[in-house]
Amino acid sequence: MPDLERREPMPDLSALPGWAWRRAGRRGRIGLTVIVLALIIAVTLAIPAIEERKREDRARERARDVRAQTAEAARLRQVQRPHRGSLAPGATVDEARAQVQEHITEDVRERQRSGELRAPPAVRGTTCRPVPSARAARLRAAGVDHLRCLAATSQNADVVIGYEFIAATSPATGRVVWCKTTALPGEQLNGVAQAAVAIDPACYRP
Repeated sequence: MPDLERREPMPDLSALPGWAWRRAGRRGRIGLTVIVLALIIAVTLAIPAIEERKREDRARERARDVRAQTAEAARLRQVQRPHRGSLAPGATVDEARAQVQEHITEDVRERQRSGELRAPPAVRGTTCRPVPSARAARLRAAGVDHLRCLAATSQNADVVIGYEFIAATSPATGRVVWCKTTALPGEQLNGVAQAAVAIDPACYRP
């Protein structure tokens, strides 16, 4: 009876590399070794290039962030720029408040028409109240009324939503100034309005 060739059975997947190495023979092992070394060298040489690309990507992301922040700051300065108007001669403090409310409502309507402010919903009207602070009280006694205003765009039983402004009137000189403010995220609507970009000091001087 002829001799039967003895063959090693095919192993499972976890033992396959060792089985292939044993079956490869001397030349095959040399070839595999060369391939493995070439792969190790290629990966070693590629790592610095990969890290450099990552650094370049991070630098581009930072540059994009800076450009976006710069553009947003410029937009906010434009939105928050001072607007000035006049009061009717001899207006009382209450009459001056009513007139600045009309000024702000018309300003918001114009900005909504131009696309600077979102619409709809359209502005429905503006309400201004005195700033509750000791400094504002002293200025009010000196003839300058500092106000916090809300140009309402929608309202339900509990909440009024709209655009916040600060304003200052001087009935004695017949001048008024107002500026839109940009509330920080999460700020309560009726809290003290704070701007991501500082309010121009001219907004406090009618």
